[in-house]
Amino acid sequence: MTAAASAIALVLFDIDGTLVAPGGTGRRAMLEAGTALFGDAFRVDELDPSGKLDPVIFEELAERHPELDLRGRAGEFHQYYLAAMRRQADRMRPLPGARSTLERLATEPRVALGILTGNVAAVATLKLEATGMTQPGRTDPFAVRVHGDDAPRRADLVPLAQRRYRLRHGATAVPRPVLVGDTPRDVEAAHAHGAPVLAVATGRWSADALRAAGADRVVQDLRDPTPLLELIATTLSPTPETRPGAARTRRETRS
Repeated sequence: MTAAASAIALVLFDIDGTLVAPGGTGRRAMLEAGTALFGDAFRVDELDPSGKLDPVIFEELAERHPELDLRGRAGEFHQYYLAAMRRQADRMRPLPGARSTLERLATEPRVALGILTGNVAAVATLKLEATGMTQPGRTDPFAVRVHGDDAPRRADLVPLAQRRYRLRHGATAVPRPVLVGDTPRDVEAAHAHGAPVLAVATGRWSADALRAAGADRVVQDLRDPTPLLELIATTLSPTPETRPGAARTRRETRS
């Protein structure tokens, strides 16, 4: 992989629908937590959590239930929610190619792995451990993680991940982010910072929908790491004009 001497690609993976098939655990856990606190008046019908930050989902639930003191009992709700998620951990599965792609990228000297997810930290850790992406007591394969409660918008997590990487690893150059996700919101977050995104059609969004959203590359799953490796190599190119997102960023600047 050709790259400028100081260039590092920080490959930021979403979790749900990208690395992990959660098996509906989030919706069931929210319903279990809400009914434990408020009874049958609490519902999660028609809630669309795809690509959203956990705090945003919580606010949507609160707005749907103005008659319930959901915000006032937020701490209890989150405790019940996390306990319910732990009870359902065996429903979670690694998506095709997720673990092998992480293992392949870990061998690349100019690649750092990261997590960029809408999940709060405890839930993200639970999902990664339940599906064998990480193991308690062993070295974390992810150089940096950013979570849904770290910033108000998903796009804000991209520069936060870059800053955390530099601080934690003593990097002198800003790492070049590459996002891997399964929703148009992942595409939007990447493009907000001129970063490329590989979209994976393993979530609820089809490959055609992800192409229409503007993803730089779209794949059915992660079993073949070649498209991602090619996107990373182009991102690390010493010629800025050849990097994914460069033309897009110039057009947006002129508009």
